[in-house]
This record gives sequence, structure tokens and C-alpha cells, in this order.
Amino acid sequence: LLNRILGGALSSRLFRRLREDMGIAYQVTSEYQAFRDGGMLLVEGSTSPGNRMAALDAIVEELNALVTGLRPVDEEELWLAKTQLRSTHLLGSQDAYTVMSRLGTQRLYFGRALEPDQILAEIDRVSVEEMNQLVMEGLRPWLPDLAVAWVCPKPPEQKSQQLEQKLHQDGGKHPEHSVEASHAPEPARMA
Repeated sequence: LLNRILGGALSSRLFRRLREDMGIAYQVTSEYQAFRDGGMLLVEGSTSPGNRMAALDAIVEELNALVTGLRPVDEEELWLAKTQLRSTHLLGSQDAYTVMSRLGTQRLYFGRALEPDQILAEIDRVSVEEMNQLVMEGLRPWLPDLAVAWVCPKPPEQKSQQLEQKLHQDGGKHPEHSVEASHAPEPARMA
């Protein structure tokens, strides 16, 4: 649900801010990668080279507004995320690959298959207070460990000072860390 609110849908905070309000991204999305002992929240997007620092700063501002409580999850966002997740779950139940993937994942994580009604009930059960508690306990402590990677011909010439300040302004988990960006080399050209 938190991923849906942040960047997992067209109505998400990141999509609205970077694509609709600022007009600087072709697409922006977030994805939660769940692992048995942890996980990873991934934010990715496409923009022009001239807009990459503005896009990065806007992403960090949105994350910061969420984790500092400046813009906590509200009832409307949670309702919309629940509606989207329920719809995705119900529609996915009609696809054999999705059903088999869910069953395999559930067996790995829970040791058993979960009933569809149980999953829908758990989605409905989540409250705004629980979502904001998840942000404070599950996301906020790890935000200073943010990693940035660029896929572009050359790396940005400047570091995002705003990124450094926002990540460490609240006495983050590792304030001595600095945020470094890496980049991929220019792709090979076909002759």
C-alpha cells in the first residue's frame, strides 16, 4: 500500500509531482522488493539529462515530506491505494501465471497458500495510523542509506546538495555517510 501511495500508480505522489506538476519526467515509479530478511524500495524514472538533478531533488523532497510527517499518508490516499491493490489482486486471480507466482511466493514466505479473502481482508484492515507508523519505523531509519545510480552517458557534474541536506537533517542513521552517484557507461552503438 505504501508503495502504491509513493510511486506505484498514476495517482501516486511521485508521478503527480514529477510528471504532472513539474513536467520533468517521462515516467517515474516505485517498487518494493520483498525478501525473507529484508527488502528494498526502488524508485526509478526517465528524464532528460538537463532535468536529472531537479528530478532527484523532487524525489528526495517527496520522500522527506513522507518520513518527517510534513505530508503523512492521509485517508484519501490510503483508500485509493486499497482500491487499486484490491482491483489488481482480483484481476490477477484470472491469470494462471499470476496465480502460480503468488502461490509460490506465499509458500516461500508463509509456508502455506493464503486464501484470497484473507488477503483482501488484510488490505482492508490497514489504517492510516498503521501506514504512518510503518513510514516512521520502516522507512525513515533507512532513508540515509539511499543509493543513487544514473544510467546516462556521463555522470552529473555536481552532487545534489539538497539531497545531502535532506537525508541528514534529522540526524539520520548514518549522518557521516555521503551520497555518491554512480553511472553506467554509454551503451555500445551498432554499426
